[in-house]
Amino acid sequence: MSIGLTWDGPNKIGDTVSISHLPANYFYNYNEKLIDCTGQPCFQFNPFLIRDETPTHKLSLWQTWMDKPFVGPTLAHSHCAAFKLKCFVNSPQLYKWTDVRKLTNSLVIHTSGSGKAFPPHIIQHLHQKYDNYPFVYQIGSASDIDAGFYDRRGADFWTAARYIAECSIFIGLDSAPLHISMAYQNILRKCVLVDKTPTELEEWLPDHWFYKNGVEYFSIYAKDIGIVQSYFNL
Repeated sequence: MSIGLTWDGPNKIGDTVSISHLPANYFYNYNEKLIDCTGQPCFQFNPFLIRDETPTHKLSLWQTWMDKPFVGPTLAHSHCAAFKLKCFVNSPQLYKWTDVRKLTNSLVIHTSGSGKAFPPHIIQHLHQKYDNYPFVYQIGSASDIDAGFYDRRGADFWTAARYIAECSIFIGLDSAPLHISMAYQNILRKCVLVDKTPTELEEWLPDHWFYKNGVEYFSIYAKDIGIVQSYFNL
């Protein structure tokens, strides 16, 4: 029997990147490789997948995972529980750009995504704070508002991933590029919660798997609220 992975969920890159650890975990459980039937870019270089073969059975990543309870210390543990696997790999795995040279004082910014965007005062603050950085790149959709940094909007998945892999700081929203950053080491990750009111922030807590990946959280307000820092600390 051969099993092919499929993806019939929403076309959200962050969701597929977050579960990109699964082929490795399946292999470490059963010593067998799955067949890639997803068509998703995050699996393109995964060494634990077979390509260009027709499986005898198919397994939907989305249908198996969706609506399952959050269990364990990381999201990967929850994924593995849904698939009845022991978790050996607990973060996203892209298997490309893992050996690139880090650029000192380099920053990648993602200002818009999932219907959210940085307000102008956040962008102004980033210009003021990181004006002396030699490499500040903006990634994201080609239709995102130009924030005035080195423009890499519209870059494809793997080009954007390389900019992220090379950077020392990533600042963005809770969207696909943040998930991509979790596949790479030695990145200071800063997530801006642009859609939370002060009242909501008073009791807000992140999904704890983000803590494992070293994500810091910031608001669009001038004061710290709850566990979330002011944007002045970005």
